Amino acid sequence: MDMEKLTERARGFVQAAQTIAIREQHQQLETQHLLKALLDDREGLAAELIRSTGADPRKAADEADAAVRSLPKVQGGGDRMYAATSFTRALDAAEQAATKAGDSYVTAERLLFGLAIADGKAGEILKKAGVTPQKLEEAIGKL
Repeated sequence: MDMEKLTERARGFVQAAQTIAIREQHQQLETQHLLKALLDDREGLAAELIRSTGADPRKAADEADAAVRSLPKVQGGGDRMYAATSFTRALDAAEQAATKAGDSYVTAERLLFGLAIADGKAGEILKKAGVTPQKLEEAIGKL
């Protein structure tokens, strides 16, 4: 995905996910890093969207935290970080959803939607919390 297609805010969430991965000494950027970044947001956009679907954002946040903590730590690997295939697919799904909606840029809401529909731990967490892609799409449409 072309990072220039992300809004400034969405790009900030991807960077926050990278920061979380670096802080936790993870060599691979995973979907749960991005979900955690979205749910840690002070403005609470992702949490509000999840709540709008009838799901529990606190449960999703707790699960995302646990999933991030469970990843293996790598020491001495240098500054190299790789995006997991599931992370790349989630960004691609977000871009496709934005294009389908007629948007030129990928917003933070679309990042959350991409996580919900792509394979990956974040999608499992969202599903377990009660989020369905259909309900999330409806909530985004109401924004």
